[in-house]
Amino acid sequence: MMGKLDMSKSFLIYSLIYVAAISGAFAKTGASKAPEPVDKWFAGLKKSLVPKFKFIEIYIQDIRGAANQTVWLVAQSNISATSPTFFGQVYLADNILTTTPKFESTRLGRAQGFGAFSDLEVPALFYSWNLAFTSGEYKGSTLSISGRNQVLDYSSEFSIVGGTGHFRMASGIAIGANFLPRDARGIAVLKYTLYFTYY
Repeated sequence: MMGKLDMSKSFLIYSLIYVAAISGAFAKTGASKAPEPVDKWFAGLKKSLVPKFKFIEIYIQDIRGAANQTVWLVAQSNISATSPTFFGQVYLADNILTTTPKFESTRLGRAQGFGAFSDLEVPALFYSWNLAFTSGEYKGSTLSISGRNQVLDYSSEFSIVGGTGHFRMASGIAIGANFLPRDARGIAVLKYTLYFTYY
């Protein structure tokens, strides 16, 4: 039992040292610095493993059929055109994160990732997103979200599987909802409610 625990601790320490090394390399090339150096953060983490709890509501501006389109079809299978569930279609997105449903409201960052229709029986997507915060109090941080979106449902539950910056070691739940239908400008608004812990 002790051997397994020691191996787990060694793997965690090795992983965090690797992240620290990569962060240093990016800093040298001029990329954005993390809110706090990883080595200092890790030193504090060793003293206390008490998680912090967070609740955030954000809005995603999904734009299609316009000059500033943010979602694109990038691949499909040889049955996608005839599949009743669009099986095999893959979309890439670089959507806009805002503080309110209004497109003109304060921009917090981008929702970047892909959705792939992966169910032969009902229209459902496998989602993998990064919420990248580029302004505000969480600037330089990300949250990674993954899960299943059954597109005919009003809302879907996703897993928050990680984070960086202020949200290192994030874990929790994200509820994604179709908040506003697509308007004449080609904009549909999604609401994401996030419940998660981080360190």
